[in-house]
Formats: sequence, structure tokens, C-alpha cells
Amino acid sequence: MAAKFPLRCDCSVRKRLHTDVRQEACLWPSWRAPRLAGILLPMSTIAGALTPLKVLLVEDNRDARTTLRMLLSMAYGHTVLEAADGSSGVRSAVESKPDVALIDVGLPDIDGHEVARRIRAQLNSDIVLVALTGYGTAEDRRLAVEAGFDVHLVKPVDPADLVRIFEGIAASRTRDRP
Repeated sequence: MAAKFPLRCDCSVRKRLHTDVRQEACLWPSWRAPRLAGILLPMSTIAGALTPLKVLLVEDNRDARTTLRMLLSMAYGHTVLEAADGSSGVRSAVESKPDVALIDVGLPDIDGHEVARRIRAQLNSDIVLVALTGYGTAEDRRLAVEAGFDVHLVKPVDPADLVRIFEGIAASRTRDRP
């Protein structure tokens, strides 16, 4: 018989669950992955509970881009497309039509606000645009909304925030299907 262990929910649901390790049915993000006898459970345990999405990551910092790509693809099972500048990001979004785009606001060629405007003009509401920025004032948030972003996140981004956003996207995609 497979071992059972309690998982504590850190989300708004706040209920206690039990998971069969053999079935790998953990519902929590990898950074909150439960430990069994001091050993971290495999990432496939966590990723299997999330609906995989196509994610476009537009970030000029190679280390930040690589780290976020690894988190999103390896830990959560999403397909991640990358762009190192705004122009490439717009092109990639229009060609690949991802479910969500995570866009750094401070890009070298065209800023993230202009990237959002151009993507929104091409894809309308068929994509969720998330601003990733080091700036978090009310004015920064207002500018992000005016540019067409759906969500404004201040770096460093909490992985739990991304999980909630992606779960919301997956849920709305499921509801929209006939």
C-alpha cells in the first residue's frame, strides 16, 4: 500500500488534503513541495496537477529568463517560448499565439508597455499579458493597465502568484470550451 501524508494548503481554500504518493496527485507548486521522510517529492508529482499552457517569456536578462523558463517548464510542465527583446517578443506572440505572455517592462529595444500594445493590437483578448517589473508604484500599475497588461507583478515574482494566474487561465479556457 502506498504511503499517505497530509498536505497543508497555503492558498485561500485552506483545507487539509491527503495524497496517495503512488498516484502522484500533489496539487501544490514545486516551491511548496511536500517532503516525505526529508526527501523532496519529484517535480512530476506537482506538474501533473496543473494544466500545461503555452507561455511566452520576454526578458532581456539571460539568467532571469533561464531560471523562469526552467521553473515553468520543468517544475510546472508548461511549454515556454523565449524572447530576449521586445521586437522578438511581439513576433513570437503573433506567430505562436501563446496562452500567456510574461513581459519584462524594461527591455532594450522597445519597452514592455509598447510590446503589450502591439501584442494586444494583434491578438486582442486571446492572450493574457503579465507585466514583470521592478517598479510597483500606483503610477506604474496604471501605465501597465493602459498599455494592455492584464496583470502587473513586481520582481522578484512569487511563484505562487504565477501558479494562481496560470490556474485562472486554465480554468477560463476550460469554461470557454463547448
